[in-house]
Amino acid sequence: MNVSMQDSYNLGWKLASVIHGVAPPSLLRTYHQERLPIAKRLIEFDKRICRGMLEAENTFDEDHRKALVEENTSMSGLGITYEPSMVIAKPVGFKTNGEVNGKSSLSIQPGQFKTIRLGARMPSALVLSHADSQPHELQRIFKSTGEWNLVVFGGNIVNEEQWQRVENVAATLSSPKSVVQRMNARKHLDSDRVTGSLAICLVHSASSTEVDIGNLPDIFRPPDDDTGFDYGKVFVDKKSYHVGGGKAYEEYGISPYGCLVLLRPDQHVAFKGDLEDVGELKNFLDSIQLGDIS
Repeated sequence: MNVSMQDSYNLGWKLASVIHGVAPPSLLRTYHQERLPIAKRLIEFDKRICRGMLEAENTFDEDHRKALVEENTSMSGLGITYEPSMVIAKPVGFKTNGEVNGKSSLSIQPGQFKTIRLGARMPSALVLSHADSQPHELQRIFKSTGEWNLVVFGGNIVNEEQWQRVENVAATLSSPKSVVQRMNARKHLDSDRVTGSLAICLVHSASSTEVDIGNLPDIFRPPDDDTGFDYGKVFVDKKSYHVGGGKAYEEYGISPYGCLVLLRPDQHVAFKGDLEDVGELKNFLDSIQLGDIS
């Protein structure tokens, strides 16, 4: 059942994107590319389990033990990793000795944030809302509405250099000609249709008392008809008073310099990279769009 639900989820957002004219029909081919190997694995898995049940001796060998482990990961849908395709970017090259804006590069090193794997679903972690300090499981923040989600792990934005790196990301994504602005123009045309749009949230590791949410770039405080601004897009990697937390960066293996993580509508990681890889992110988003917004 879990596999069948993931089949439907995978096909559903792709069909919706094509029907609404926000993605090319070629997107539908990725359903076969991604889900057929899962179906084949499921068939082989069932054969292994049946063989164990039909054996004369009521014992489990190493193959059966591995099958049970597989049942709790891949067959549940949580351990599935898709290969690079038109909706899963290839790994970007990490800059280890370069310069950014004339300064020594602070890029993350290969192997960091390895818990967040391209093509796999992003593990959850507990973070706090910057606005009211309420705890949230990060995975539950992402809505199943057909929209993409970009998580900007901004690091300690009290640090001036780190703040500049986050501002550079925001400025690039906020450009009037940016693919992000074109994607989100769909919501302005029809507030009930968010398929193919992009939600952006910031997860920083600074002290919330040292950061004024009102001074953050507008892209992290989108307009809201009721409150003026949506203050629910900024989160802090900080321990709460009663439920723990404060270990998101540690659990994900993210360096203090942050990173970018793009999630597809089915919450599989489509792109991950350094904050300086925002150009590659834009190119990837551009490659999966269809036509102009009108």
